[in-house]
Formats: sequence, structure tokens, C-alpha cells
Amino acid sequence: MAVSSSTSSLDKDVGRLTVKEPKPTNLIDKMLAQKKAGPPVPAAVQITRMMEERRRKASVAQREAHQAEIHAAKINAQKENTCVEVKLEQPVTDVLDLDRDARLHLIKDKVQVSIFVGENIVVKVPRRALLASSTIFNLQYQADSTMMVLRLPEIINVGSVKFIVRDWLLQTLKTHGIFHLRVRGMLVDRIAICRAAIALGMDSYIKNEIEELLKVLSNRIPTYKQLHELHSKAIDKDPFLEATSKRLAFDKAYKQIQDAPFFNDYLGKPENVALLKAMAPHLATFEAKIQQDLKQRMASKKLQRK
Repeated sequence: MAVSSSTSSLDKDVGRLTVKEPKPTNLIDKMLAQKKAGPPVPAAVQITRMMEERRRKASVAQREAHQAEIHAAKINAQKENTCVEVKLEQPVTDVLDLDRDARLHLIKDKVQVSIFVGENIVVKVPRRALLASSTIFNLQYQADSTMMVLRLPEIINVGSVKFIVRDWLLQTLKTHGIFHLRVRGMLVDRIAICRAAIALGMDSYIKNEIEELLKVLSNRIPTYKQLHELHSKAIDKDPFLEATSKRLAFDKAYKQIQDAPFFNDYLGKPENVALLKAMAPHLATFEAKIQQDLKQRMASKKLQRK
């Protein structure tokens, strides 16, 4: 038994010796070993590399989850499309004029419409409810009754879409009483909600708020921060950009902008080309009117001299 134990111990020692690298036996060997291993990496650099690797992996995981979500939404939309057997006859109506039973009927539709902002799904809503409340989806449905997806431009504010569809429309259809769609908050927040309503085809519910905002923009010069939001997130045929660009064109043509040099530099930047393009036709109109008025005054002075 003693011999066996000694042999086992020896085997372990031999096993360990075969795994370990040979230790340097002299100064030259130590120098060669250090050169082969490279200079020592500082602890701060090691931590930085470790954090960067973690961020990279997290980013990859986030992208994969995002792609999986989009794929799942498309698959669900396809499944819902296969369930659409009969085309509904549901005209656009003012849901606030309906009694509770009629409103509840709108949300009993089992077919769901997925509303996307860009490539991201934001909210789902019963098909009949959206047909009744959205002029844009109703038109799309008349063209293709199997398309259960409504896509909005990626510049539309996601929170505004959720507020209109989830917090206002669906709640109004479920509750006993009715709630008007109210637009509150700072100027840019109110405009974001109005733009979302226009993109959804539900702007009829906030017609008064839109008109009020247009009056404000027609009579007030926005700050540069507000101005950036106005033109950088403008939708197609944006009424708010139109009102602002017309006011700014008037002030520029009649030299009423106090910081004109800075404003001209602002217009000259590539990221502000949308505002410049929106102002161009109004600016041409106002400058032509100025020239016409000048000619009329000169002609009037000539007649007075005679």
C-alpha cells in the first residue's frame, strides 16, 4: 500500500510538471520569457477593454432582440391577414358621437392592426376601431383589406402615437363617458402630438388645437431650439413648418429679424436646408411685393412732381 501511494504521488507530480511551462533558469532566459509575453497590460487598460467587450456584446444582443421583435410582428401580421375572410363595411365616423354599445362594438374586432413608427411596432388596435377613427387607415383598407399594418414615418414621435391611440382612443372606446383629445405641454410637445394625429388620420379630433398652434406660429418667432424641432421633424405638407417659414420669410424680406447675420448663417447650414426650402417661395412672394410697392411709390412721386 505504501509503494502504491508513493507511485500515485509521483504520477501527480509528473502530471503537474508536464502541464507547467519551464521556469527561466538564468537572467537571459527571464529576459526572453518577458519579451515573448510582451509588456504587462495596466489594470486600467484591462478594465477598459473588458467594459468595451461587454458593451459590444450588449449591443449585439440588443440588435438581435430588435430584429426578433420585428420578425415576430411581421409573422403575427401575416397570421392575422389569413384570418381576414370578409371585408368590413366600416366608414369613418366621429367616435365621440357614438353611444357606449356602439363604441364597445368597435373594439370587439379580434383582428388587430399593428401601428409602426419606422421599423418599430408601437401599438396594436382593433381593426374596426381604427377604420372608424382613422381616415388614412380607412383609405388603405379600401385599397387592400388584408394589410393589417399601418406604417408612420420614423420622424413621428412614438410617445405621441401611444398617447393618441392607447391612452385616448382605446380608453374612450371602453369607458362609459367620452373624453376629448386634449393637447397640452410645451410648444414642441403640442406640435408633436398634432403631427402624430395628422399621420394617423385623426387630426379631425384636434382641429381647434391645430388652428390655435398655427395662429401662434404665424404671430411669433420661435426660439432656435423650437425652430430646429419644427423643420427637422416636419412631415409631408407640414402645416406648422409652413406657418413658421411664412412668418420668417416675411420678417427676412422686410428686414425685421434682429440677429439677421446669425440667422443667415443658420439658414446656410446643410442641416437646415428644409427650412430654407420652405421659406423660398414665401420669400420670393414678399420680395416681389416689396418691389411692386416701390415701383408704385416712385410712379406716385413722379405724378406729384408733374
